[in-house]
Amino acid sequence: LLIPRAIVIPMQAEKLFAIFEEFFNHASTPGAALVDKVHATYTFEIFPEKVGSGESKKWTIDLNTKPGKCTPQEVRQPLALNDHMPVVFSSGWW
Repeated sequence: LLIPRAIVIPMQAEKLFAIFEEFFNHASTPGAALVDKVHATYTFEIFPEKVGSGESKKWTIDLNTKPGKCTPQEVRQPLALNDHMPVVFSSGWW
């Protein structure tokens, strides 16, 4: 039985973004100084091997609002897998 490496070994990115989360959640709010300098929001999409190989994970680093934060984004299925509201088709929208 072969198990893909991405399943067995956690992504290195998960460890890195966990450190970012701890940084922004620290009681001394060290991220506030970054917000004053940067004023931007960054979204990172990380794939286990290469782009298009397997399910990606996304994190957002918000440096627009103090004290800043790093949050994982939930994985959503594409519309091709029927992740949409049936009302769209029944209401004549489509």
